[in-house]
Amino acid sequence: PDFFKVLSWKANNMKLLTFLFNYNRPVYISLGTLSKRSIISLYKKIRNQFSNFGFIHTQLNYDKSDLNLNFISYLHENTQVPICYGHHTQNSILPIYLALALNVDKVFIYVKLSSKFVHPDEDHAIYISDLPELMGNLKNCLRIEQSFGKQ
Repeated sequence: PDFFKVLSWKANNMKLLTFLFNYNRPVYISLGTLSKRSIISLYKKIRNQFSNFGFIHTQLNYDKSDLNLNFISYLHENTQVPICYGHHTQNSILPIYLALALNVDKVFIYVKLSSKFVHPDEDHAIYISDLPELMGNLKNCLRIEQSFGKQ
């Protein structure tokens, strides 16, 4: 694999993390169920022991008021690791664009093939047929962002 993703309820499993880091691939740790205190504690525990890891800010419910994208800025200020966004918002791709404005390192999205099948992440997955448009829009957002510094 190109990378590993660790779900938040296994984020403190040092045996698992050690096993994954031995493969010399990036490890992305989802923060969905972790408190702010737990995240900082985890960061302090692994920052000197492992390299090549990042955190994924995500929410585990569909309440848009719980999205808390400002927490990405907090993570940037209080850790020295790449901060990513894990898209779990139902019926909207707007948080993906907003996350780009917060300088996330990567965006994790779920993709589904068609409406003929029910997928494990059905409610927040994006149809694969919509992916080219999304990717084009994201590239345009990045171009616009880069042009701000050329004044």
